[in-house]
Amino acid sequence: MRRSFPWRFLLYGLYAVLLVTVLLYVRFPAERFRQFCENSLQSQLTNWRVRIEAVSYQPPTALLFNNIILTGSYEGLPSQLVFDRVTVKLNPGRLSVLDIEAELFRGRLTAAMAL
Repeated sequence: MRRSFPWRFLLYGLYAVLLVTVLLYVRFPAERFRQFCENSLQSQLTNWRVRIEAVSYQPPTALLFNNIILTGSYEGLPSQLVFDRVTVKLNPGRLSVLDIEAELFRGRLTAAMAL
């Protein structure tokens, strides 16, 4: 007896992935996540004040941070560092790596971070 490909399970899986993607896009808790990120960065950078203006989700696996502003002092002088845009996304080739792309001072910085 020949078994056919289980199309039903494939369609259920695609439906689940599509539903999760749509719900993340529509109901992403941007404000709470922005506050969580600000607090996490603030605990790591104790001498700097951290402010993130906006966070958004970009399907399928990217987070976009707009205007990350670090304010503090460097060698006794007041300083400010502004990241215009930071994109964090999962590397499709290696799922244990995050690709980070930042725009600041009209330039672009890219990095990869292992999880």
